[in-house]
Amino acid sequence: MNRVIGRRLRAARSAGGLSLARLSVLTGGSISVSRLSHYELGQRRLSIEAARALATALGDVSAA
Repeated sequence: MNRVIGRRLRAARSAGGLSLARLSVLTGGSISVSRLSHYELGQRRLSIEAARALATALGDVSAA
């Protein structure tokens, strides 16, 4: 499941033309570049709080 979420996160980030560093900045720095990378690789489970922060940063993306 983590890998599926990671692939969706990477696709949304790429569609927005964002680098990991820029996405980290858009989360207010609450999610580091290395943590984002681990999410995308499916190596770390995405918390509800992180999902909400990423959905807000990515714009037209649901936290679900």
